[in-house]
Amino acid sequence: MNYTCSNCGGSFDVPETVSVVTCPYCGLTVNIKVGKLDFEHYFYPAIYDAQTAYGRLKSILSRQFGVPKGFSDQINLMGRVLHYIPLYLFYVEGRSKGGQEVLEVEYVALPALKMLPVPIPQGYSFPVRGKIYFKPQIVKDAKFYSPTVSIDDLEKIARARVYNRFSRELDLAGRGLEAKIESRCEGLVHYPIWEFRYSYLNYQFNGFVDAVNGEVLYGQYLVSTMHRTISMSLGVGLIFAGAIIGLISGLALSAPLIGLIGGVPPAFAGAIPLFMRGAYKVQTYTLKVFGTYEREASLGKEIIEAVKFIGRIPI
Repeated sequence: MNYTCSNCGGSFDVPETVSVVTCPYCGLTVNIKVGKLDFEHYFYPAIYDAQTAYGRLKSILSRQFGVPKGFSDQINLMGRVLHYIPLYLFYVEGRSKGGQEVLEVEYVALPALKMLPVPIPQGYSFPVRGKIYFKPQIVKDAKFYSPTVSIDDLEKIARARVYNRFSRELDLAGRGLEAKIESRCEGLVHYPIWEFRYSYLNYQFNGFVDAVNGEVLYGQYLVSTMHRTISMSLGVGLIFAGAIIGLISGLALSAPLIGLIGGVPPAFAGAIPLFMRGAYKVQTYTLKVFGTYEREASLGKEIIEAVKFIGRIPI
């Protein structure tokens, strides 16, 4: 259905299943069923302006392996957008069941979008301090998004995240205690992330920078032909080295075939990142977030990329 913003007069389409909407033009957020919000609405000012954020993106890209000399100085900025994505902020506390002492307290901020318009690393930690009450007249020239995930669904995720970690801590303590989790929604927060579109030679790229803390979340860059060739050569050399070492070990044990089989797979696994760097002229920088979820996601991505690469090898 079509909805008209009471603040700026802008009209936009709203899915029938959504009750909390954000005007994409001015950021005003309301519950269209009651005409107001039943929780607090905050936002984060963009601490890093477009020029500073773009400078951080270029600085990161210039340090990547194989980037042509002068890449960051020769790229041309084609456009920029300040995205304000919605987050629900939850206060979650854990205590032992039957106990009164609160042993674990955490604020959890989760994106309230089913499809994110920006590449945010899984498990990315959003700051919870520094937010201010939202006023439509404060923010200009930004794109706002309405929540598409319910508070209840996100609160379950926030509770599960704290419960799993807190339960492990109680188990390690060895006191046989059971975790009890309580939570509440602290409000809706719109969070700013810069998107930059830039070009180099005949290639176009995208980059994203956190406008609050300046973290470069994602950036595309070109790798020179020489460095791609070096990567492929190193990958092939690593496989041959693994085969030779495995064969020598197998001969020492009078089982050369077993040694060869044992040496090649680990070497091939180690060569996959080198092949990935050599196979694609356009490479991607992504922020590394350390944790269980990130390692699992990274491993899955590497396996998928490896399968794609192997599929391109002519047999």
